[in-house]
Amino acid sequence: MATKISTLILTYNSSYTLERCLKSVQWTDEIVIIDSYSKDSTIDIAKKYNCKIYQIERMRWPDIIKFSLPKLKNDWVLFLDSDEELSPQLQEEIKELFENENINPGGYQINRQVYFIGKRLNYGEWNNDFQLRIFNKNNTESSDLEVHGAFLSKERPQRLKNNIYHYTYRNIFDFVERFNWYSSLDVTVKLNKKPDIQVRWYNLILNPMCDFLKVYISRKGFKDGIHGFILAIFSSIHKLCTYAKLWEYNYCKAHNLELPPINYKELVNLIRRN
Repeated sequence: MATKISTLILTYNSSYTLERCLKSVQWTDEIVIIDSYSKDSTIDIAKKYNCKIYQIERMRWPDIIKFSLPKLKNDWVLFLDSDEELSPQLQEEIKELFENENINPGGYQINRQVYFIGKRLNYGEWNNDFQLRIFNKNNTESSDLEVHGAFLSKERPQRLKNNIYHYTYRNIFDFVERFNWYSSLDVTVKLNKKPDIQVRWYNLILNPMCDFLKVYISRKGFKDGIHGFILAIFSSIHKLCTYAKLWEYNYCKAHNLELPPINYKELVNLIRRN
């Protein structure tokens, strides 16, 4: 390619999906893996594909990005999660842009086509999920969030036509384990936005109920069958856990009790103690 591009992938126990991800970016000029000391065969798989590998302790997403970007030799970056894959059509679309050097300074947003337990989802919570995934690292910032981090371009990005395939949650066990993490981190997000936020009893009923109706009815999750129903139910449970944990945090703080973990460092330390 006339303009070179580096691929950045973050990994942690990613052996189930990583090889599929790496095969889709072999044509890029450099693949850099930032691994949080995986305990499975993630590193062995990365070595097979001649990736540059750096290992660091698990930390907040913006801190990982701050560590990662200077490790890339090229200014243009393609960012993927380890459970994602570029569709063949998307690979060709990106190659054509960079071969012709017809590159938008603000980078490119790409839609993620979600798969859950073997089924492609066309509706519900993750439909129309465009994210900035190709960018110039000198013209981009990362959001400072505990969870659901994103890249923010200083110029207007364009949208590409084709999709990233996102193989989210390996199974329901994995789903439940991860939303336990995310719901705790969401407490920090809410407190940062509104430090005096309070949880009433009706929040524990109405907020999850509204979330279910939004995902299943308004966004037509019912059209994805039983998969869509399960995701809508778990989305509402996630909401319930977030508000329950927010109530717990405020209650413990008011009564001088041990505060529950609500940020990345505290959650990692909790796991290490256990």
